[in-house]
Amino acid sequence: MRDGFVADSSVGVAWAVHSQASKATDDLLDRVAVGAPLVVPTLWPFEVANSLLVLLRRKKILAEDRDRALGALAQMPLVVDDDGPRLALGSISELAHEHGLTVYDAAYLELADEAFCVGPPKAADSYLKIDRVISAAGKTMPTLDYQEAFTVAAIDAALAAQNATVAAESLGLGTVYIGALRNDPEKVAAAIGLPAHVMAVFGLCVGYPDPARLSDIKPRLPQSSVLFHERYAPQGEAAAVARYDEVLGAFSRRQGMASESWTGRVLQRLSGSSNGREGMRAAMRRLGFELK
Repeated sequence: MRDGFVADSSVGVAWAVHSQASKATDDLLDRVAVGAPLVVPTLWPFEVANSLLVLLRRKKILAEDRDRALGALAQMPLVVDDDGPRLALGSISELAHEHGLTVYDAAYLELADEAFCVGPPKAADSYLKIDRVISAAGKTMPTLDYQEAFTVAAIDAALAAQNATVAAESLGLGTVYIGALRNDPEKVAAAIGLPAHVMAVFGLCVGYPDPARLSDIKPRLPQSSVLFHERYAPQGEAAAVARYDEVLGAFSRRQGMASESWTGRVLQRLSGSSNGREGMRAAMRRLGFELK
């Protein structure tokens, strides 16, 4: 089934409702039209039907639109995987736990790996290897070599980590970001077994704070210095930075740290050693990132 593919319910909805469509979903529909197998888990029709019902209730579509969509989708040739219910209480649940997915989403991931032999049986390995996914899809993805693709991925990682931090702190846990992983990205990649086209942009330590060691939240630059509305328009920046230097110095002294100012730290960082990061671009290229 090399020409086939696995599609989640959002793709089915996009095929039926024009406002939800995109070029990517249109391309997939074209593949179905010429006979490419569409492989779905048993929950796919339920999810699609429910999504259409939600759109109807939210007045995004009309009743006749939903009825027409249901009729069209009912005629679509599907290859329905019958193993899903059996695997839901086993490997699919484990896959969901391992990757932080819902069991529903993990059903699609497990099916894609099983149906198209993207990689070894363990999807944790195969789905980190983007070249295998691309090969299974039968396409080339030239935009993956551009700087934008890496930038988007790094932003997504930061957003995911920030959400994880908020969730962890709501449970009484503490977190610490470790940017030093970028000091030697190749060594980190080798240590944790990363494949090509994957790089650790930072680490995130999670644990319970020691109640015997009182700590404090590190102060940040005032919002007036970093937050602007509509246009970048800094005002009173020098005075705000001077005040922040004093606040951060006091914080550092309370924590038993060197009491140098924020300005001094920035100047030292930018004028001194880069801790190996001056070779970042070359290291990233060796990890598989073209960065065009």
